Amino acid sequence: MLIDETGDRKKGRKTDYVARQYIGNLGKIENGIVEVMCYGIIKGMTVPLISKVYKPEARLKEGDKYKSKPEIAGEIIKEIKELGFNIKVVLADSEYGESSENFVRVLEKENLEYVLAIRSNHGVWLGKEERVRANKWRKFEREFASGKSEIRYVREIIYGKRGEKRYWQVTDSKEKMPSNSTYCIMTKVSEIKYKEVGNLYGARNWIEYGLKQIKNELE
Repeated sequence: MLIDETGDRKKGRKTDYVARQYIGNLGKIENGIVEVMCYGIIKGMTVPLISKVYKPEARLKEGDKYKSKPEIAGEIIKEIKELGFNIKVVLADSEYGESSENFVRVLEKENLEYVLAIRSNHGVWLGKEERVRANKWRKFEREFASGKSEIRYVREIIYGKRGEKRYWQVTDSKEKMPSNSTYCIMTKVSEIKYKEVGNLYGARNWIEYGLKQIKNELE
């Protein structure tokens, strides 16, 4: 299951909750409306499940309560569970991966496994004698929906003792580690293998950009 958001540019301010904010499909701040979306990935198919409008604090109406995007995503997760869906793993970008209180904690309470992007400066508490170490880079084949594959590299970053929650770097160049194709990822997936990390998170990128192209064609 994927949590993401989508935005639409809007002129004027007559539509409820339109404001100047980051619009993902434009890649910049524009006047528009944003929705937090939940997609199911079922046998290679992507199915929209639930969407909720993000309400900017400056545009709240009487009776509204401000909720961040991770808070909205947490509510969606609970609703999906209540509807009886069997969630195998949750995918999301760093806006949600860095929201320990409003999103990650919900996943933990619901006992869900996840693969979440995090920032490169993500903080982890360590004991006094604990240290950070990086395992060697491992090569794997990044498999695409088209059937093609490309070589990628992954390594685990271990903070103190390895636990259920694990941390990784994935890149297409272990020498240069370009910022636009190097990702930091946090996982809680039972017995996850190193080559699964990049392909699981890669499904999020494929859905995000694939749906963006479809949406742009429809517009």
